[in-house]
Amino acid sequence: MINEEEEYNNDNINTGEPSDDYAEIYSKTAIFWFTLFLSPIFGGIMLAINLKNAGIKRGIAPVLLFSVAYYILAAVAASTLLTALNLSPEQTMYAGAGLSLVTNLIGGMILTSYYFAKYFPDDDYYPRSIQGPLIVALLIFVLQSVLARYLGIAV
Repeated sequence: MINEEEEYNNDNINTGEPSDDYAEIYSKTAIFWFTLFLSPIFGGIMLAINLKNAGIKRGIAPVLLFSVAYYILAAVAASTLLTALNLSPEQTMYAGAGLSLVTNLIGGMILTSYYFAKYFPDDDYYPRSIQGPLIVALLIFVLQSVLARYLGIAV
């Protein structure tokens, strides 16, 4: 005989409503693309939010520490390489953009293939809307544009 709680959980599964067994988190794909086009720090924050929502607090610090350390090391390595190559300003701009994409690609692969897979090995979650991160990314872009145009600050 099925008790009320089991019936409630079965109803939730059949209707697609979230139950206590599933967390609503950003997908692996969303984290990868935000990391690629923004930065490993942005993707790391999204993954940390996932960990918080899933109640896996022990994973938050390692993910954020990796994201920040990787970002700093990649920036220092890219800067050192670009300086050593002694390129023209235009060449430096294009090479820097390419290096940024490559390092972000590697960072995104590490965040999703290692950290996401480590903490979320099964597909037992509901995908969370990326509307919030998109709005934050847009606000960052607008702020950078305003600072660059009106204050002459290159960020």
